[in-house]
Amino acid sequence: MSQPPLTPSYLRSLPSIRQRSSLVYSLARQDKLQHFTLHEDKLDTVVDYCIRVIKRDYGEDYEKIPGHSRWRHFVTPQRGDLLGEVIEGWQGEEKGEGQGVGRLSYMHHFGQLSTAGAGPTWKYLYEPTGELIGRSEGLAVASLDMFLSGAFSSSSSASSTSSSNSTSTSNSNGANKDKELRVDSIALKNLTTQTIRSGLQGETMTGLEGRAGLLIRLGEALEARPEVFKDPQGVFRPGNMVDYLYPDSTNETQTSTSTETEPTGSATKKIQVGKLWEVVMDGFGPIWPSSERTNLEGVSLGDAWKCGVLAQEEPEVGDAAGIVPFHKLSQWMTYSLMEPLQKILGVEIEGVEQMTGLPEYRNGGLLLDLGFLVLKNNKFGEWHRSAKYDTPPSTPSERWTPRETVDSQTVIEWRALTVIALDKIAQRIREKLNAPDLSTAQVLEAATWKAGREVAKELREGGGPPIEIVSDGTVF
Repeated sequence: MSQPPLTPSYLRSLPSIRQRSSLVYSLARQDKLQHFTLHEDKLDTVVDYCIRVIKRDYGEDYEKIPGHSRWRHFVTPQRGDLLGEVIEGWQGEEKGEGQGVGRLSYMHHFGQLSTAGAGPTWKYLYEPTGELIGRSEGLAVASLDMFLSGAFSSSSSASSTSSSNSTSTSNSNGANKDKELRVDSIALKNLTTQTIRSGLQGETMTGLEGRAGLLIRLGEALEARPEVFKDPQGVFRPGNMVDYLYPDSTNETQTSTSTETEPTGSATKKIQVGKLWEVVMDGFGPIWPSSERTNLEGVSLGDAWKCGVLAQEEPEVGDAAGIVPFHKLSQWMTYSLMEPLQKILGVEIEGVEQMTGLPEYRNGGLLLDLGFLVLKNNKFGEWHRSAKYDTPPSTPSERWTPRETVDSQTVIEWRALTVIALDKIAQRIREKLNAPDLSTAQVLEAATWKAGREVAKELREGGGPPIEIVSDGTVF
């Protein structure tokens, strides 16, 4: 099958993720990969595990399954919906949808940028309840606390909503609570690693410098795209993207001139997923550290990596041979922004089927832990001999976890296989549940991501993934 030219533009697009990963999956079917064998006979084992999790949590009420997004990390049975409570307060005080959605959208952006795996030992102390919260949920609460304390605002004028409706402010970073609740480029560019360390209580956190660097570069990226992020007052804020995406968001009587949206009023408000993707990839693309990523024709491709086995199969395409894009955090941002746009602004996102499942360690770990994927060159019958380990095993049969960097061929193959396997799992779940409208985002939320975390807890103390990924905080 012919493929589009492997240009930087194509390799930064949504369709390229599924198309390029499918080539790696095809090689796995031919047993040509260096690090994995594929066991498709285990598909129903994975699917049945996922269905048990879905039915336990939702019964047969599949319509109530939320999409996979950053918002879920703010919701727990103990604390309720912290972000929802804050937004409800905003909506009660502010007239006009655009302001509320704008605030929510940049809250998601900061939350997303701080969500890359924090490591197994880090915990955040949530002072209102005294809980120690780890992993993604802890990062979500920490980021909300920092936002509500004004850590990302350069405005010295007090906001009427600065703290009166806050349900979560531990303020460990010592920021000024009288600052207007917003995220702006000036504040972001002035952030330091120590500020982030203090706000996230990050003495034991993985990739702290990488997170700080992302936020600083975010400030610079906002100022590079004034048509997207600059408001009439001259302030560069992520939340201003709402007016770019949907010009009618703050004026119900204004007629949109965008070819990808429709006027508000009686008509359904629509945004093409490609326009949202363009904001995420082009507007926020400069935040990723280009020196540590794959480059093609002088363009940094972001979360895209060269798969050695695939490169051997396509030498005719030159420097682009073997490049497989994943854009995991960018897709996660897009999923996370879709939810507030849909819930609060009432926008319909068209073309969502172009999105893929997320190639990260929970979804990929599910495949390894349930035998859909098996590592090759297995010195002790379980893990491959090229991995790096903290300590050698005391006996050859002892179970121990390999450590790999994000650019290793093991991780690149693993992620590509995960993209396509998630498509197959989602389709089989729809068939078995007779739920054809179940979206990929719902499958990620109620099934694969949650199931990956649960089976990891069953198999390993601490619930870590089957392959520990050495991350700088900018990929996973």
